[in-house]
Amino acid sequence: MIWTHGARGGESVAAMTARVDQAVRHVDDLLGARDVVIVSHGHFSRAFVCRFLGWPIAQGENIDLRPAGTALLLETDSDRRLCELRGPLGQRPSSTSI
Repeated sequence: MIWTHGARGGESVAAMTARVDQAVRHVDDLLGARDVVIVSHGHFSRAFVCRFLGWPIAQGENIDLRPAGTALLLETDSDRRLCELRGPLGQRPSSTSI
């Protein structure tokens, strides 16, 4: 499974975590001054949500972020939250997923 063992012949979970953490640090540097929009592919997007919230990448398997979907992440007073997930047509995922 890609979320726990990485991609066969590709990036390991540890390498992916390091790459995503670098992106999170970059966003952290910008957040004090402005809002930030990130555009990426699905696996990275789900991994980014996890790491932004301080979760392990393996939790990405449980995040229902659909192709062309959006995630709204907020940070207020050092409290980070996943506020909303939307599908490509504005539908919200089922209540059984994150």
